[in-house]
Amino acid sequence: MSLLLFCPYPNRCRFLLLVLFILFLNLNLSSQYAFVPSSLTASIRKDFPILNQDQDTNVNTIYLDSAASSQKPSSVIKAMSDFDKTTHSNVHRGAHRLSREATRLYEEARDKLAKLINAGSRREVVFTSGATHSLNLISNSWGASNLSDGDEVVLSIMEHHSAIVPYHIMQQYGKKISVKFCPLLPDGTDLDYAALASLVTSRTKLISIVHTSNTLAVTTDTLRIAKIRDSNAHPDCVYVVDGCQSLPHGPVDVRSLGCD
Repeated sequence: MSLLLFCPYPNRCRFLLLVLFILFLNLNLSSQYAFVPSSLTASIRKDFPILNQDQDTNVNTIYLDSAASSQKPSSVIKAMSDFDKTTHSNVHRGAHRLSREATRLYEEARDKLAKLINAGSRREVVFTSGATHSLNLISNSWGASNLSDGDEVVLSIMEHHSAIVPYHIMQQYGKKISVKFCPLLPDGTDLDYAALASLVTSRTKLISIVHTSNTLAVTTDTLRIAKIRDSNAHPDCVYVVDGCQSLPHGPVDVRSLGCD
């Protein structure tokens, strides 16, 4: 079976093509298209109750919105339920048994996460409500204190709005900073590093570029970006990496990314 799709705007249709391709694979029309063994796929699906709720109707739920809200496997649901049933209490805010136990579990999670991403110290792990909060925290704390009139912020066109809007708000409130956007290559397969090198100047105080795009699945070369920062940018330039989409899909060593 062949699939033909015409689109006059190829770069805009990349995500649509990806969705159609995944759906096409799920039809199991031919084993030659099966990149992942069906037995492994089935075992992974069993870990997620929400994907198995339609078994009685023989309808398979195909969930493609993980970039917005990731579904939880049974182990995570159980851990959250167990905490609510046995340990729920304020962390670092009480001397009673439940609070001490909640604090212990909370700090153990920090240690586990530091090990997972190979952080230099557990003190480098800061819990927030989510990625938007984290990126806004950087812009509203470091950015508000360190960006001055004439400074430049360099982003890519792949960034989530939480990495863009705060700097536009700074401009609206009178801070005369310049916000630049690095394009992709014409075929949309990677960041245009030559263009990035031309955008980063001695006035660039912040570079914030996603590690893996949640729409195009483009994974950037963080070390290459770090080298551009080191050679072209202001000595105090900070390089921020949004790693939300890369960490769930493979091992990430934060000390090897070249970011701050």
